Amino acid sequence: MNNIKRSLTILMLISIASATYALPIRSITTLGVDQYSYDELGYKIGEVAIAQLESGLSLVAKAEYEELEDTSELKGMAGVVFPAFSYSYMETSYGISLKETETEETAIHHLLADLYYERDRYMILGGLKAELSSVQQTLLPSIGARWNWTPRLSLWGKYTTSFNSEDGFNHSLWTETEYGLTEKLFGKIGATVGSYSNEVTGDSEFEYSVLGGFAVKPASTVRLSYQYEFLVRKSYEKGSHTLVADIRF
Repeated sequence: MNNIKRSLTILMLISIASATYALPIRSITTLGVDQYSYDELGYKIGEVAIAQLESGLSLVAKAEYEELEDTSELKGMAGVVFPAFSYSYMETSYGISLKETETEETAIHHLLADLYYERDRYMILGGLKAELSSVQQTLLPSIGARWNWTPRLSLWGKYTTSFNSEDGFNHSLWTETEYGLTEKLFGKIGATVGSYSNEVTGDSEFEYSVLGGFAVKPASTVRLSYQYEFLVRKSYEKGSHTLVADIRF
C-alpha cells in the first residue's frame, strides 16, 4: 500500500506540473474545516489546476487531502476539458485515492464525466461519477442548472442520486441563490436536503443543511469566497467552514 501512496503522490505532482506548464492557468485552492457535534474536527485541503491549450483543450489536475480523527484520504486526479457541440463542453477525469483508517487501507478509483451546455442566461449540467474499490462500488449520476435571473441575481439547483453496492440508493438536492451586492461583492444563501445510509444500522435516513457565504473580486482575475454550512443528521450535527481562492494567471 505504501507503493500506491508514493505512486499517487507522484501522479498528483506530475498532473499539476503538466497543467501549469501551459498558459493561461487557473488555480482553485480550497481550505475547509468541519466541526462535529461530538467534538471532532475534520480538515480538507484541495487544489485544482487548469491550463488552457491553444487547441481549445484544457488540462485539469486535482489534488485533495482530507483528515478526520481516525480516517484520512489522499486523492489525485487528472483529466481534460474539450468542446463537445455548440455552446457545450465536457470534462473527463480519472484518479485514485488512498483511504486509511485505524484498521485498513483502501485504494479507490475515481472516474468523472460532466457535460455542460452554457448560454448567456443559463447553464445546464449533466454528469456521472464513479467510485470503485475492492470494498464497494458507487455510481453518482446528477443533473443541475444555473439561471441568471437578472445581471446580479442567479439561481442554482442540482439533483444527485447515488447507488452504492452496499447501501443501495440515496438522493440529494442542492439549491442556492447568489446576489451581486456590488460589482465586487457577492452574497449567497442556500440549502440541501437528502438521504444517507447510517454507517451503524445501514438504514436510509434524512438529512438537511442550510448554507450562506460571500465572495469578493478584488481584481478581474481573482475571486475569494467563504461559505458556512450547517448540516443536521439524526446522529450528529456538523458546521463546515470553507475558503476558496480562484485565481487566473
